Amino acid sequence: MCSVIMDMDGYRMTINKVSTMLTKKLTNIFILVSLLMTSLVVHAVEVNDAWIREAPPAASMMGGFMVIENPSAKELVLVGASSKTFKHIMLHRTVEEDGVSKMIHQMKILIPAHGKLVFKPGSYHIMMPVPDKRLVAGDKVMIRLEFKSGESKDVEFVVRKGMGMNHGGGGHHHH
Repeated sequence: MCSVIMDMDGYRMTINKVSTMLTKKLTNIFILVSLLMTSLVVHAVEVNDAWIREAPPAASMMGGFMVIENPSAKELVLVGASSKTFKHIMLHRTVEEDGVSKMIHQMKILIPAHGKLVFKPGSYHIMMPVPDKRLVAGDKVMIRLEFKSGESKDVEFVVRKGMGMNHGGGGHHHH
């Protein structure tokens, strides 16, 4: 014996059909919620104290710094950055080997779940060629951070006078 129920329009449906419809709807809802949660991971990321060191007139590169906070339960992977102000932007990390500081290009930078990563002189930073128009303290630049998930976050960086990048006059000497 097959149980029959009536829907609101008066059509007959079996319990099996209702169960199948509910399963499909719940599956679609689950997929939608999963997609929303994935996209919220990057949107939930917080970027604070974003700044670019004002470069001396003879410098060929500028350094950018920030604090990236990841409140989510998933590790974030920063894979790049871009800006209309700069031809290209590279992810770097300064390390010391045998008493010599050198910059190493980073293909990706991990931001731990429920953690933060500080980009600062002498550590992680973003490197940018000096733009055609000289940037001075107080100028603001939009930089898009790009994540492995395919998502991005636009961040306003403020140019300010600051400490050097552990290699003299602010130029990009070691690599």
